[in-house]
Amino acid sequence: MEENKRVAREGGDVAREARETMEKRLGRSVVSKERASDYIIDASKKEKEDELPFDENK
Repeated sequence: MEENKRVAREGGDVAREARETMEKRLGRSVVSKERASDYIIDASKKEKEDELPFDENK
């Protein structure tokens, strides 16, 4: 368990350094209030939209 904590902390440190480096290069923050889940299409809704009406008697 302790090793997992250490590895997770190291990964977080790497991610923080990468974010800070990118922000310095861009001159702005790369963090926003938007969430990826706001842009993910619900697969069950998409399937219904893609279904074509058909006549079972044909």
